[in-house]
Amino acid sequence: MAYTDPVTVSARNGGQVVLRCAQDQDAAELLDCAREIMAADVGNITTPEEFTINVEQEREWIRGFLDGPNALLLLAVADGAIVGNISFRPHERARLRHAGVLGMGVRPGWQGQGIGEALLRQLLHWARRNPQVESVHLQVLGNNPRALRLYYKCGFTVNGVKPRAVRYGDGSYTDEISMHLLL
Repeated sequence: MAYTDPVTVSARNGGQVVLRCAQDQDAAELLDCAREIMAADVGNITTPEEFTINVEQEREWIRGFLDGPNALLLLAVADGAIVGNISFRPHERARLRHAGVLGMGVRPGWQGQGIGEALLRQLLHWARRNPQVESVHLQVLGNNPRALRLYYKCGFTVNGVKPRAVRYGDGSYTDEISMHLLL
């Protein structure tokens, strides 16, 4: 089981945020957080209608990180509420296990407060100390400039673009950008 000690950081709004590993009992609140992020429809491929996970499925998802070697699921908690999360899971295939994929989300009311950067930096700190992790990969939508700036700031580089990969209900498109960071 991958683990990192809790860390307290200051948000730009002056609030204190604890970054800690997720636990089984976080499932319902983490699911609510994910639904709120999906409803904001910024940077997500999955629509709110497609996101049909229940609490037990969310609990199983969390357990996958708790039981999986070299997998990590961190939460950002402010005033006792989950305001964001970041996950890292290594590839399953033996020849790809030195790398993994991250996913991240921050509640709309907490975006722009440095929570995403704090989560990403904490995950990268953990990854750099883990001899099994050599690179981190992610996908980001081209219409999410805030996320792109963060990833560039933290050293990620683009390794591919799928033009017009995502089509919205109004007929507009955006690219899907693949990025990576070699540790």
